[in-house]
Amino acid sequence: MKNIGTKGKICAVLLALLTAVPALWACADKNGPAVTSDEGSGQAEVQSTAEATTVEISTELNAMNLLGPRDFGGEKTVFYSRNYSGEWTSDLMYETTTGEIVPDAVAARNMKIEEQYKTDLQEKKSGSQSFYTNVQKELAAGDPGFDVLYTSIRDASSLSTSGYLIELGSVPHLSLDRSWWSPFLSEQLSIAGKKYYATGEITTVDDISIRAVFFNKELLKAIDGSEDLYARVDNDDWTFDDMFRLVNAALVDVGNDGKIELGNDTIGLLAEGTLGYQLLMGTGEKIIGKDGEDKPYISVTESRPVDVVDKLTSLIAGNASVQTGSSVYIPFAEGKILFALVTIVRENSLKNYEIDFGIVPYPKYNKDQEKFHCYSDAYCPNAISFPFGISQDALDRGAFICEALAVESVNTVTPAFYDVCMKTRYSRDARMGDMLDVIRDDYQIDLADVFLNVWGLRTPVTNAISAGKSLSSALKSITSGAQRKIDQTTKAIEDLDH
Repeated sequence: MKNIGTKGKICAVLLALLTAVPALWACADKNGPAVTSDEGSGQAEVQSTAEATTVEISTELNAMNLLGPRDFGGEKTVFYSRNYSGEWTSDLMYETTTGEIVPDAVAARNMKIEEQYKTDLQEKKSGSQSFYTNVQKELAAGDPGFDVLYTSIRDASSLSTSGYLIELGSVPHLSLDRSWWSPFLSEQLSIAGKKYYATGEITTVDDISIRAVFFNKELLKAIDGSEDLYARVDNDDWTFDDMFRLVNAALVDVGNDGKIELGNDTIGLLAEGTLGYQLLMGTGEKIIGKDGEDKPYISVTESRPVDVVDKLTSLIAGNASVQTGSSVYIPFAEGKILFALVTIVRENSLKNYEIDFGIVPYPKYNKDQEKFHCYSDAYCPNAISFPFGISQDALDRGAFICEALAVESVNTVTPAFYDVCMKTRYSRDARMGDMLDVIRDDYQIDLADVFLNVWGLRTPVTNAISAGKSLSSALKSITSGAQRKIDQTTKAIEDLDH
C-alpha cells in the first residue's frame, strides 16, 4: 500500500468506537496469540482506548467514478487467501463492523463493493501461512473453487514459475501503473517483463511488513543529548557512520566481564540474523539486479555493493555492541538497547511498554546516497494473483472486483490504517508520522529474498558480513551455480505463454 494524496476533501467522522481497540488490527490472531514468522517477528497484543476519530477523506476517487457500473448478478467472487492464526494473515474480509478501526473500514469497503456490483465476496481460508502446494493440487485437478489468490509473495513466486498463474498484463481491468497497485514494487518483482502478482491499497499487510530503525530516546539522550535523529533525516544526513558512532557509544558491560547479555548489559543495536543484508538494502543495493531486458543477475559483486558490504563488515563483525537474535522488539522494549531493526507494525506492539521510542529509516551508506531506502522481506507481505485455468467470466469478475477494492481503499482503508492508526493513534510524538512517510516512500524487496530457497544467495551474503569475511570469498564457490539457477527461473518464466 502506498499513501495517496487526497483531493476535494471533506471532514467526516470515520468511525465511532465503543470498546477497546486491538492495535494489531489485521495481523493479530483473532482466536489466540500471534505467532512469529520465519524472520522472528515476534508477537503483538496491544489494546488502546477508543474514541470517535475525525479524518479528512476525499469524495472524488472511488470505484464507481473510475470504473463505472457493473452487475455480476449475485455471482460469488472467491478469494483463496493466506488466513491463519498468525501475524501476516489476510486482511481482505471482515463481514461485520466490530468497533475495530481498520476491520470496520474494510467491512464498509466490502459491503459497498458488493452492493454496487452485485457480487458476493467470499474467502476460502488457507489455514496455514504457506499453502502453494495445496493451490497446485487444486489447480492440477481442474475447476478450482476460487477466483483470486492472496498468498505470500514467496508462495506466489513458486506458483508463477510452475505455470499456475496468469501474467497480469493479460488480465483485464487492472491498472498496475496506478498508485493503488504500488507500481514501484511491481517493477521490482517482474522478471523478463512479466508480472504475476501485485500488492497495493487493497491490503495493509505490505505496509506493516516494512522494516525501520526504532530508537530508545532516553538512551540516545544519555549518550548525546544534542543528537536529533529526526533532524538528520530531514537534512538527508543520517548515515552508517552516524548510526554506528552511537551504537558503539551505547555499549555498557555491567559486570565488566566481557560477556554481553541481553537484558543485563546495554548494547547499541539488535536485529534479526539478516542484519547485514537489511542494511545493505537500505543503501539501495540488492543481491539481485536486473539488466535492460528485465532479466535478473547477481549484482552484489559490482563495485558499489562490494564497497557497501566491506563497510558493513567493518562496522558489524566482532562488534560487541551489535547483537542478533530471533526476538527483537521485546528485548528492545526492556530499555537497554539503543537501536532495533523491526517491522513498523511494532509501533503498535510497543504501546504496551513504557519505553519512549522514535522511528527513523535505515541510514544511508554515505551522504552521496540520493535517498533513503527501507526493506521488506518476501515472506511477510501478501499479493494478489489469478489462477491459470479459471473461466474468462471468473477472471473478468475477479479482476474487476480487485481493481474496485483497491481503488475504493484509497479513501476508506488507507486513511483508517495510515492516518488514524499509524500516524496518529500509535505515534509517540508529532514527528513519527513524518518519518513513516519517508519509510513508506521507497522500500525494496530483493528477488534474492523472493527466491530465497531456490537461488540460495541471501544467507551467504548475510553470513559474510557478520563473520567478517570478504564477499568474494563467500560467493566464490557458489556464484556460477546460483546464476545458472537464476537463468533457469528466468527461462521458465519466458517460456510460459500465459
